[in-house]
Amino acid sequence: ILSEYRGLLSLAQGKPEEALQHFDDCFARLEAAHIHSYERPEARLRRAEALIAMERFPEAHRECTTGLQELAAMGSELEVGHLRRTRALAAIPMGRPREAAEDLDAAAEVLRRVGDRFELARCLYDRARLEDRELESRHADAVEALDLFRQVGVSHYEKAAEDLVSDVRTQFRAQCSEDGQAAQAVATAGNVIARSPAMLDLLREALTAARTDAPVLIQGETGTGKEVIARFIHQHSPRRDRPFIPVNCAAIPESLFEREFFGHARGAFTGAEKDGAGLVESAEGGTLFLDEVGEMPLSLQPKLLRLLQEGTYRRVGDVTERQADLRILAASNRNLFERAQAKEFREDLYYRLSWFELELLPLRDRPEDLRALVEHFVARQSERLGREFWLDSGTWDAVRSYHWPGNVRQLESALSAACMRTDGTGCVRLEHLPVQVRRRGKPRAAGEDLDLGAALRRHERELILRALRRTGYRRKQAADLLGIRRTTLYEKMKRLGIEAQGAQEG
Repeated sequence: ILSEYRGLLSLAQGKPEEALQHFDDCFARLEAAHIHSYERPEARLRRAEALIAMERFPEAHRECTTGLQELAAMGSELEVGHLRRTRALAAIPMGRPREAAEDLDAAAEVLRRVGDRFELARCLYDRARLEDRELESRHADAVEALDLFRQVGVSHYEKAAEDLVSDVRTQFRAQCSEDGQAAQAVATAGNVIARSPAMLDLLREALTAARTDAPVLIQGETGTGKEVIARFIHQHSPRRDRPFIPVNCAAIPESLFEREFFGHARGAFTGAEKDGAGLVESAEGGTLFLDEVGEMPLSLQPKLLRLLQEGTYRRVGDVTERQADLRILAASNRNLFERAQAKEFREDLYYRLSWFELELLPLRDRPEDLRALVEHFVARQSERLGREFWLDSGTWDAVRSYHWPGNVRQLESALSAACMRTDGTGCVRLEHLPVQVRRRGKPRAAGEDLDLGAALRRHERELILRALRRTGYRRKQAADLLGIRRTTLYEKMKRLGIEAQGAQEG
């Protein structure tokens, strides 16, 4: 152990040749003492680190491979994670990126399972630097690595991770801007976020509809953004400078529907002391959006049909027919054609409403839009609350794997609430998401440096882990073995990011 410690100090001081001598001495002592426990592969790990610093990558790779073979019979997961990460660092300059990626994936999984946050952060950082991986995955790894370094309190690693996050974000934005079709759709649509082929096709159809004055029927599940598309059509139509009046047909009682919709004449009912304008008049010259039009009472549907066909209507209690200049857009979360066939909706009204018919797919069927929507909603919260937010990879996994029955509306609500639950770091973690989303999530998976303080902390935490393993994770016995007080051990475990899970008091 003393030889290993001397080697770590030499390595941190930038003296890999000297470090290798100490690690060789360490291994020779293990051999002489006939020790065949995890100390042997750990000594090989140290030799590999020194060899990498000396750019002797094939030797380092072989050392790690031998160490992994020795561990196969021992079942010590922690050293497996360390060795596979180090072997990946040797494989990269040897021109084996696929092998390196596989080792880093396996290392991250093991390190996450054993709760080694510092080594997991270094592994994620390394994985985020693999340039042949998707930028989305690299960004998620870099963000989680940064968060873990902050938790452990290693400032030098934290700065390196911050730089990597910034670099990957810049590359991701550049990649998005190169996607001409997506960039054009976003620029054209304004607040409509579109990346998927289905949404891009729908926006093109919506733009065609916007140039006309024909009715448009927008169908899709609740929360898919039907009103957003309706506003998009209005904003790109010749009526853009006139009112856009949204009406939720399901929210108006049947007894009040005609009065709310068409207005009333003075004396039409008790208390009607003067004429009252309805929603149709409020939308004069502009667009009237009938949300959930399928919930409109059957008794009112002929009057809406007349408004569409003739452009005329009457106020309640009035005999004068009025002319209307407006455009009708409608939306339904239920298939209106099927309802019309079942005689639950007027068939002639359906055909009149559906000159243009747009089908909004649920969010689960257009995953290409998910990341863009998440970034949009998180950026909006950052602007509202005056600080930056980002998602760690565990949160990303939960968001991607959840089926979002409430679609875009549910996604926005979940992310807004999650941002408000974060601490001062601004990192949105799995526990910040709503319970039903969190249950579907699983964490995912960075860093390398040789500064002296970091090396000392690393060795300290490894000695503590070694003591915990030897005592069956009994913290009092581990403290006695280390020659420190139990309270001191607790403080060190907390500071060094060693999980208490599995540890016992005795």
